[in-house]
Amino acid sequence: MSGFSIKRSKNDYNSNRVFKVSEDGYVEQAGETILTTGAVSPLNLKLKAPLEGGFCTIKLGDDGGQNAILTLEGCVMEDGSTTVTFTDIKDEVKLNFYEKGVWILTNSKGSVVVA
Repeated sequence: MSGFSIKRSKNDYNSNRVFKVSEDGYVEQAGETILTTGAVSPLNLKLKAPLEGGFCTIKLGDDGGQNAILTLEGCVMEDGSTTVTFTDIKDEVKLNFYEKGVWILTNSKGSVVVA
């Protein structure tokens, strides 16, 4: 996807790390990720298994018209779900480590679809 970039700003504390993602790729396993979708095609993202004791927040901060689709890679949520779709601005999920290879959805806002 031309015209998109990834901007990352970090500090030393996992809970305060903020990542801005606007192109297909991986979402960080810790900290906060703010997504930006484009107008032409969906944003396709992947999230690996959780780090022990880890957590992450993922939200749609700028909606260009398309959805953002998050697929879990090599892991699942505690209910067996493997995808999260963000459809509207301010959609948000909070995921925490549950056990090895398993995330638990601790909070969701907006019209997030988990399947």
